[in-house]
Amino acid sequence: MSERFVVDFRIAVNEWENLLTPGWRWPVPQAAYDEPLWEFVEWAYTLPAELPHDEQLRNAFELVEVDMMKDLVAALGVWVDVSASRQQNLHLVHGSNQLLYRMFLEDQFSEYSIFHGPRAARYGTARSRIGRASRRIRRKFGMGKIRGPRAVISPNQLTNEIVPDGTPSFRIDPTELRRNRLKNQDVLGNVAELAITIADRVGAVFSNRDQQLTANATEFILGTISRYLAHGMADQELKLPVHGNLNTFHVYMGTGGIYTSRLASHLVHREGGTVTRSTHGGESMFFEDPFWVGIELPMITNYVTYGANLAALITNKIATHPRARALTEAPRVSAVGSSYHRQLVQRSTPSISAKAPTNIAVISAAYNGERRAIPHITHDVVYMEWHGRLLQALKTAGFYVISKRHPKGMLSETPLFGDFFENEIIGVPMNQLQEQVEAFVLDIAGSAFMEAMCSMKPVVLIDIPNRRMTEQGRTIIQESAEIVVARFDDRNRVTVDNRELVDAIRRPVDVAARKQFIGDYLLDCSEPVSTG
Repeated sequence: MSERFVVDFRIAVNEWENLLTPGWRWPVPQAAYDEPLWEFVEWAYTLPAELPHDEQLRNAFELVEVDMMKDLVAALGVWVDVSASRQQNLHLVHGSNQLLYRMFLEDQFSEYSIFHGPRAARYGTARSRIGRASRRIRRKFGMGKIRGPRAVISPNQLTNEIVPDGTPSFRIDPTELRRNRLKNQDVLGNVAELAITIADRVGAVFSNRDQQLTANATEFILGTISRYLAHGMADQELKLPVHGNLNTFHVYMGTGGIYTSRLASHLVHREGGTVTRSTHGGESMFFEDPFWVGIELPMITNYVTYGANLAALITNKIATHPRARALTEAPRVSAVGSSYHRQLVQRSTPSISAKAPTNIAVISAAYNGERRAIPHITHDVVYMEWHGRLLQALKTAGFYVISKRHPKGMLSETPLFGDFFENEIIGVPMNQLQEQVEAFVLDIAGSAFMEAMCSMKPVVLIDIPNRRMTEQGRTIIQESAEIVVARFDDRNRVTVDNRELVDAIRRPVDVAARKQFIGDYLLDCSEPVSTG
C-alpha cells in the first residue's frame, strides 16, 4: 500500500499520533514550492511596464493582478503536491471540499477561484437579495449617492484615525459588479494575447523542473487568467455611487488587498481625484513579500503609514523595487503616527525585572487550506506539525504556555493543540493579552508582532526561512527583539535550536532600543496627510 500524503490539516489534526513521530516527513521541500513561484512572480513584476501601448489593458492587469496571482500560485502549489505524490508513489489524501486537489488529481477542471468562488454563496440568501433590491431602488432615484467631497471604503484601523469626521462610507455591490461585467463582456481588447503570454510563462517554469502541466491543466490556467483580465477590462466601466465630478473627489481606504477598494482607487484616480490608502500591520518593509507592491501602491495618490522610518523604507522600496518602478505614478508617502499603538505603549510597563519570564504567549499564523498565497507561506500540515512540536518543547522547558490562535483562516474557532499546553486562546485580540503574559513568541511577523513590541516585554521572532527577511529588516528587528533562525530539516520539517529559543525568551529587553523602534516605526510623524 502506498504511503499516505495528507494535505488537509483538518484531517491531519485527528492523526497527531502520526504527525508527532520521529519518522514523520513531508514529501515536498519548501524550495519546490518557492523557487518556481518566485521565478514566476518576479517575471510578472515587469508586465505593467510592457503595456504602455494599451492603457486599458494595463489598467485591467493592475486591477486584477493581486487576486489573479494569488489564485495562480495557490493552484500551482497544489500542482506541486500532486506531482510529488505521483513521482514518489504516494496516496494523496485531501478534503472533500478541496476542489483544486480533486481537479488536478483527476485532470478534470471547471471554472473555479479559490479566493472568489466560495464567497458567491453569501449573496444568494433571501436577506441579501432584499438588500440588493433596496440598493437598486435607491440608486435608480439618486438616493444613497455620496454628495460630499470625500468618502471612505474598506477602512482599516489607520484609515479610521486619519479620515475626517463625518466622512460617509460606501461599498461596491458584488451583484452590481457582475451585472456590469455581463453588460460589458465584449470589451476584451488584447486580453487573449496577454493571457497566453502569462500562461506560457507558467508552463515554462514548471516544464523546466520536470513538473510539466497537462494539457487540461494548461487550459485551466489560461482560462483563469483570461477570466480575470476580462473582468478587469469590464470593471473599468463601472460607475461609482458618487454625485458630482470625480476629479475633485477624495476617497480613503485601507490596504489594497480587497478588490473592490482597488477598483474604487482606479475609478477615482484615472479621473484626477485623490486616493489615500493606509497601511496595515506595519511589518512588511522588513521582508521581501512578493505581492506587497502590487497590493498597496498602484492607482493611488497618497500612501499613509505609521512611523517616519517606516515611511522612509516604503519610499526606498518605491525607488528600487522592480514592480514599483513600473508604476505610472509613484504615491506620496507620509507617516502620521498610530494612536492605536500609542495607547498600547501607554498601557505597558517597561520590562526591567531580573526575573525570567514564566508565562509566555505563542502567536500562530492562520490556516488557509488551498488559499495559500505562496511563496513565503508553509503548507498547513507542515505548519501544524511544527507548531505542535514548538508548544511541546516550550512546555517541557518549564514555561506556562498560552497558545494565541490567529483570528482568521480555517478552524480559527476550533481548539487544535489541547494536548500540548495549558491554555489555548481563541477569539481574543492581542491588546487583551498584553497583561496576561510576560513574553511573546511568534513565528510570523504580522500586526501581532508590532503590537507585541508595544508591550515592552520580551519578543522572540522565529525566522522560518520561507518568508524572506531583508538584511536591513533583520538589523532593525534584532536591535530590540530576539530573532531565532529556524530551518527545514532533511524530512522537510521546521526545526529550531530549543536551547537557543529558551535563552532568547529569557533575555531581558533593551528598553531604550525598544522605545526607539516603537517611535521610529509606529509613532513618529513626518507630515500630516491632506484631508481635501
